[in-house]
Amino acid sequence: MYRWLLCFRYLRTRYIALASIISVTLGVATLIVVNSVMAGFSAEMHERLHGLASDILIECHTSGGMPDPEGNLEEIMKVCGDEVVGSSASVHVPAMLGIDFNGQLITRHVNFVGLDPETYDNVSHFGRYLLHPKNQSQVHFQLREDGFAPDREQFPNSGWGYRRARVAYERALAEEQAKIDALRTPASSISDENTGPFLTISPPQIFEESDGELTNQFDPAVEQFPGIILGISTCSARMRDEENLSLIHI
Repeated sequence: MYRWLLCFRYLRTRYIALASIISVTLGVATLIVVNSVMAGFSAEMHERLHGLASDILIECHTSGGMPDPEGNLEEIMKVCGDEVVGSSASVHVPAMLGIDFNGQLITRHVNFVGLDPETYDNVSHFGRYLLHPKNQSQVHFQLREDGFAPDREQFPNSGWGYRRARVAYERALAEEQAKIDALRTPASSISDENTGPFLTISPPQIFEESDGELTNQFDPAVEQFPGIILGISTCSARMRDEENLSLIHI
């Protein structure tokens, strides 16, 4: 008790000591806050960088890429053994993405990455940033039945259900447009000895003739091209509508 009383009386009579204590306290607090912020920033930066790339990168800057990547990975696994948690081969190429939206061409400078979906999650956190829950556990480039983000109500419609409905709508629209064009065409220009004055309109075919043989043509209702995953910021653009500035997904 005597010590506290002595300190209190001493600080009341000598304000320079009180100011020094306050200054030291603020300096130590500032140092603690700055160190905490920088440590958190460093950990977050390391986490983000590790989410895009592995701890060790073996790069090849030639236009043809690294020759025999599978053989090189096998050689690395023989040398390192159990010390390597995972390995994967990928291709990174700078590219330009063009989006045609209402007659306006929107360009994006992107990094085009080709990867192995079976092994890429072993060297990065790529899967956890995907929207579909199943893709987060295993990277998958095929189109899902319920779309890309089934848990997000405001996400644009997608998936096989949406694609089949869109293809059916486009085909029905094409058939109706063909019928309208046929009605506008004079009967004399379309009639012959086989068809007569009536034009028979067949539905759109999914086959094309090549060298006298019918070959299977791409059918978007049941087939898809090699999969690609776009970031939300990459495939969206802010454009001014009639009322306000809104985010429009492409």
